[in-house]
Amino acid sequence: MKRTLIIFALCFMNTAISAESLTATDAVELARSGQTEKAHQLLEQLATEDNLEGKLALCILYFEGFGRQKNYDLAFKNCEQAALAQRYYAQYMMGVMYENGMGVTKDYGKAAEWYEKATKQGDIYAELNLANMYFQGKGIEKNFQKALPLVQHSAESGHALAQNSLAVAYAKGEGVDKSWVNANHWWALAAEQGLPEALTAYSVSLCKGRGLTRDQAKGKQILEAVIKDGYKPAKEFLKDCEPKGWWWPF
Repeated sequence: MKRTLIIFALCFMNTAISAESLTATDAVELARSGQTEKAHQLLEQLATEDNLEGKLALCILYFEGFGRQKNYDLAFKNCEQAALAQRYYAQYMMGVMYENGMGVTKDYGKAAEWYEKATKQGDIYAELNLANMYFQGKGIEKNFQKALPLVQHSAESGHALAQNSLAVAYAKGEGVDKSWVNANHWWALAAEQGLPEALTAYSVSLCKGRGLTRDQAKGKQILEAVIKDGYKPAKEFLKDCEPKGWWWPF
């Protein structure tokens, strides 16, 4: 959601200065003030004039349901035209819609193709999704060696979900030598950004002493905070932070 709002604003910033630029400026101001219905009307006018930024913005509005009911068919239609014109975010959105069957028949192969196009233009979100498809063999042949450079680059670029995925790869030894030390390193970076999955995994490492000095009190404290913030899956790991008795050595 946060990323789509940023891209939505950039759509207007990138609109060429012309007679339409005044309309785009008006539209973004309307959207910011909550008048999304009027913004829709102005964007639809832009889209009929083959303004690609207008089409991309409409794609986002219909996909997220800003001001109107979500309409994946219209989101796909508008995004496809922008994607074919090499708008990287539209290419990423095409991948998302093909992967999840939103406005189009689900097709993992085509999803991977669009993610790859966006990745080549430097989109780290598409890069992570493509890496995950290689990890899972989803629509393309499972290939850890192709997945690792993609997720590594995305993680190094600061993408928290990519950092978590890279940590999991080290924890499982998928495409890399298994290493709890490296797994914890990437979980810690993702945890700094507040990713609940990473906070949970790092806390379990603390409680179990997996590549870290064992600290059950600190691990339990992190888990309880994550649970308090609403991440329910963390509850099942509380048992890993409870002492098993005076005789329990691990």
